[in-house]
Amino acid sequence: MLHGQWVVVNERLRALDAIEKVLGRSESRGGKERHLLVLDLKGPFPRAAISVGDVDRAAHVGVLVPGTTSTVSGTMDNLDLAAENLQAEAVALAGLEDEDVAMVSWLDCHAPAELVDAASRDYASAGAGDLAGFTRGVSASNAQISNDIDPVHITVSAHSYGAVLGGDAASIPGSEIDDVVVYGAPGAGNGPASGIGRFSLLAPGDEISLYHDLGAWTTELGEVPYDVFVDTSQNPRIVPSDGWERLSALEGMGEAGVDRDGSKGHSEYLSPGTRSHFNIAGVIAGRYDLLEAGDG
Repeated sequence: MLHGQWVVVNERLRALDAIEKVLGRSESRGGKERHLLVLDLKGPFPRAAISVGDVDRAAHVGVLVPGTTSTVSGTMDNLDLAAENLQAEAVALAGLEDEDVAMVSWLDCHAPAELVDAASRDYASAGAGDLAGFTRGVSASNAQISNDIDPVHITVSAHSYGAVLGGDAASIPGSEIDDVVVYGAPGAGNGPASGIGRFSLLAPGDEISLYHDLGAWTTELGEVPYDVFVDTSQNPRIVPSDGWERLSALEGMGEAGVDRDGSKGHSEYLSPGTRSHFNIAGVIAGRYDLLEAGDG
């Protein structure tokens, strides 16, 4: 019993260290302000959400939802850096002011600890209501404080198993999610409700394609947001995406005549300078006219 209690206490301390480090970036990284939006230390797994920028005053808010093995102690540091880079990309590509875009590193859930756990929908189902509720809170607070006639534009940007959670959250009536963009997604849960934008990316060599080929037919993780071939001896077939707009993650010259790096594998989607990074930031900024479509 004492060992178990120590493990929990140690994880809480490590989570608080990570949060302190990230919040300290408000002064150390060009004045990009951080705000602690959620902190829950009651359970065995600490939960938190931190923003780059002020969600109460921004016109566009992106919510990053990571996937399997994500924890506050082990993930918040790098996720916050990804949020900072996406915020800067969204501001630059759309010609916005810095305060117009805020990004949230959302770890207010219990993610699957291992790949074998990620075969279950239970983790996504448990966290979807919290994510939907979080977007409602952001929308209500923003409307009250910003005094802007136009409602805040909220995008859920979800990677890997986070896409299952994000899709489930966007299907909940009353969520304030406007767009969902998923990348490296095994599935997208129930899928966004009608009227919510849906965008997907799948990089060359992403190992998640193995799940599409072998396990997507079970529909355990929801709809597949890509046109994929499901190879089963009983019923081999193409599983079409349901209204998802496929965005490019490929290198080379794009439609706008700009040469960008490509993303490869499962973990490069948020690398600055890549086409996937540009496209994800474009969705967050609401600049659909700049998005570059593609099958890879």
